[in-house]
Amino acid sequence: MPEGLDHGDVKAMSAHLQLSPGELLLVLGAVALVLARWLPLRLRGPLTVVAPTVVVGAGCLALIAAGPAAAWALPTSVFPEPSGRFAIGTGVLELADPERPETARKDSKDSKDTGHARYLGRTEHEARVVSDALADYAGLPGILLDGLPRAHTHAAYDVPVADGGERFPVVLFSPGLGGVRTQNTAWAEELAAHGYVVVGIDHP
Repeated sequence: MPEGLDHGDVKAMSAHLQLSPGELLLVLGAVALVLARWLPLRLRGPLTVVAPTVVVGAGCLALIAAGPAAAWALPTSVFPEPSGRFAIGTGVLELADPERPETARKDSKDSKDTGHARYLGRTEHEARVVSDALADYAGLPGILLDGLPRAHTHAAYDVPVADGGERFPVVLFSPGLGGVRTQNTAWAEELAAHGYVVVGIDHP
């Protein structure tokens, strides 16, 4: 996240962008009402009389359709089923510098999920922080990545490694510029299902 920009700032920016169509509709409706009310009768035509109704009606229909359209266009991500024979577990080793602010740290009031792990974080709060930061980094409205915090993987939290005296190869995953350790989760799960230990890191 850029310096000086915290989670609240990103959420506020995202919310403002999401409300922009509604705000524009209100402005257009107000202009149409002013024209219909204050233009001299000789300057009013059929359009100035019906414009407020048309603008407001069309805007309402657009807003009603926006919800299902967004759900269809931006669904929650579903990860492919891994093809290997091993069950998949995941865990996080967090190394924190007490001298640096950490907005993505697990909130003590936000308990870790049970069952399958979330895609972008251990908790919903952490997943949303990461999703908002990714959207901000890419210059996108937060709503475009809104499904990512709800996505779950095939891995379970904090399960022990298979105990059969076996040795497992290790793959180190280092994301590129602006990336996060979870971004190639589908590949990591496929490797883990075939007996690899995948270690992903988040760079400071």
